Amino acid sequence: MMMAEKIPLPILQLNHAMALLEDHSYAQVVKLTGISKSTLIRERKRRRQFGEPENKGASIAMRGSSFGVK
Repeated sequence: MMMAEKIPLPILQLNHAMALLEDHSYAQVVKLTGISKSTLIRERKRRRQFGEPENKGASIAMRGSSFGVK
């Protein structure tokens, strides 16, 4: 049986999900982003282990179309 290749999630999508976790439950973030709960937990643990802020880049991800507009 052939296994499918894992496709890494774009970093901005993970950053956005981590920012959402500050104010929302895992179930809500799963529904909003389509990212599995296990992926969210694994990413949160990885960011805590390496001392990265959980919402790193969230302001960029949240800006959307206003990025680069003065």
